[in-house]
Amino acid sequence: MNDSSRSLVEVGISMVLKDNFTREAGRISESFRTMMSDMRAATQGYQGAFGDITELGWNLVGSMYDAYKYAAAVQNEIFLASKIAGANIKEAQELMATAQKVNAETPLTAAQVASAERYLAMAGNSADKIQDLIGPAGKLASIFGMNPGDKGGVADIMTNIMAMFQMDTSNASRVADDIYTAVTNANMSLEDLMATVRYSGADMAAAGVSFRELAAAAGALGDVGIQGTMAGTSLGNMIRYLQLTLAGQKKNGLDTLNELGLSVKDFYDEMGNFKGIGNALQQFLGVYKNMTSIERTQDFYNMLGVRGMRGMIPILEAMAKGNDKFTKIMSRYDENAGAVDETLAQWKQTNQGIIDQFESSMENLRVSFGQASGGPFNFLLSAGTKIVDWANSLIQQGGPGADMVSSGVGLIITSTVWVTLKGILAFVQSIGNYTKSIQVATTTTAEASVSSRGIMLNGFTAVEQHLMSLNTNVRNIYAIVSRHLGVGVNRQGGFYVSNAANYRKNYGNTSPTGKPIKGGQFLKGNVQGDVA
Repeated sequence: MNDSSRSLVEVGISMVLKDNFTREAGRISESFRTMMSDMRAATQGYQGAFGDITELGWNLVGSMYDAYKYAAAVQNEIFLASKIAGANIKEAQELMATAQKVNAETPLTAAQVASAERYLAMAGNSADKIQDLIGPAGKLASIFGMNPGDKGGVADIMTNIMAMFQMDTSNASRVADDIYTAVTNANMSLEDLMATVRYSGADMAAAGVSFRELAAAAGALGDVGIQGTMAGTSLGNMIRYLQLTLAGQKKNGLDTLNELGLSVKDFYDEMGNFKGIGNALQQFLGVYKNMTSIERTQDFYNMLGVRGMRGMIPILEAMAKGNDKFTKIMSRYDENAGAVDETLAQWKQTNQGIIDQFESSMENLRVSFGQASGGPFNFLLSAGTKIVDWANSLIQQGGPGADMVSSGVGLIITSTVWVTLKGILAFVQSIGNYTKSIQVATTTTAEASVSSRGIMLNGFTAVEQHLMSLNTNVRNIYAIVSRHLGVGVNRQGGFYVSNAANYRKNYGNTSPTGKPIKGGQFLKGNVQGDVA
């Protein structure tokens, strides 16, 4: 093989080897880039996952801490209730368990129930009496959508009623049923009923009137628009003045009573006990129907006074017309035994009831979880308190850290003042620069205005000269044309003969408008004649 052939072969082999190497190198490079991209993606995934896990962890810690604080607030209410009621540790634990039980049975929160227990304790109830009261009070509050705790809450209302009428807490369920019956059978709210009791309960209880009769009378007045404190004031005065009349303390009242054919025995039994409002209403109803309006006013004023007659006459008037709401409510009390429990059970079957029960269960879980997680948080917070106390001891007056804190505070104040002053200075400088800019702009504008005025004057002068030149040229042209045609135009727009010879040459004896020439034949020479 000659040298040239051998060279060609070597070149071919070299090219083949080079192509194979380049292709394989490219593949290796591509694989390496893919590997690096995968590594970066994996690293980003690890970092993202770590961040998500960290964020999730802190969110869980925050939620657990919220549950811990909520449970602590509930426990604090129970703690205060137990201390006020003089309960021991076991009784305090039972109060907590009762609060969670009531929470599970009603749409109330554990905090609301715990607050109700505290107010029951403030009313003088012991731990066992609180457990008797809290269930019915919580159920009644759930039905009427009221807060069981706080001042004026349902628990406060119930315990005040029961204390006022000397009822044992074992009758709490029956009292709740009676309240429910009175409110749902008349035009009044639970707040109205409580206001009526507050203004008349003491007088009614002292007279021996039962809570049922008071509530029924409040309902009867509620139906005619007398509610709340107004009803309480009227009923309180009615029973007070009636007793004074029956006791002979109001002589006019007793005389009027006797004139109506009534006596003390009609209102009191052999033991001297008042027979009740229902009996009094029936006694008065018999004579009320036969009275004239003026007799009713005079007689009931003598027996019950102005405000007392307002509580008696509206009820008697409704009864006389067949609307005996008092008797109707009284008859429903025994029929409605267990009404609160039954109503709450029916509510639990509604969609809202199911939702509320689930949320109550979740809240109970939150309280239980918060109680269970108290150990770790108690340890952390206790340790944190020690650290804060240690830091506080360092910076207290005379402590080793006091000078450092003082210096740091002084540095911060000085830096803040310096930055503020620099900001004010910069602001003042910016105002100065802005003022200078305005001055420069004003001067420039004025100069430009003067320059522009000069340019405009020069322009106007040039235009004036051009117009004057144009006018001269036009006049010259006009003179030439007028002379050639022999016709000119006067100021009124009429034609006149400026050159008779040229006119006759161009127009003869007729005018340019075709009208006859005034004045007859033209004279020789330049003759002024009207040709219009």
